[in-house]
Amino acid sequence: MSQRDDDGKHGRNALGKVSGVAPNALPPPHAGPLDDAAIPPTIAGDTMRMAPSKMLVKDAMNTRIATISPADTAQSAARLMAENKTAELIVQVPGVGTAIGLISDRDILTIVVAAGLDSATPVAEFMCICSDFCGETDELDATIEKMKREGLNRLVVLDDDHLPCGVLNAAQLVSQQEEGRGNFQR
Repeated sequence: MSQRDDDGKHGRNALGKVSGVAPNALPPPHAGPLDDAAIPPTIAGDTMRMAPSKMLVKDAMNTRIATISPADTAQSAARLMAENKTAELIVQVPGVGTAIGLISDRDILTIVVAAGLDSATPVAEFMCICSDFCGETDELDATIEKMKREGLNRLVVLDDDHLPCGVLNAAQLVSQQEEGRGNFQR
């Protein structure tokens, strides 16, 4: 039930919504001039004006990925990196596809080789456990901020099915920005 205001025409219902007014009859939220970002795509002569789109993670991620099992060895990880010409591997649960960690060539050097561990050391003993992920359609600027805030050098990128499809690498982002191939600054 709604109660009527003094003018007898409009009132508010039990949820506080204005009643008695057609939804399209309300004035727009602002009456000032619109800027280009607020204008939907329109064709004006031969040109089309659109709001600038934001870069997504998929525009900057490394898609050259390889995966390895946590039970595989450091030696098999190094061999797989060499064969795939990549500096990082996503550690996945075999048969499930869930990403649980990352290893890099640096991890093999600093954790396995420098410590004198055997080349048969299982990946599970020196991998970095993934506690955070991002999606390929996440906004790149927000993801970079997240990496900075949480001190992450690499982030596994998941597709819509929650399977790994890439890696976002902070060093590669900096390199791409310095080469002028992207505007990843924040």
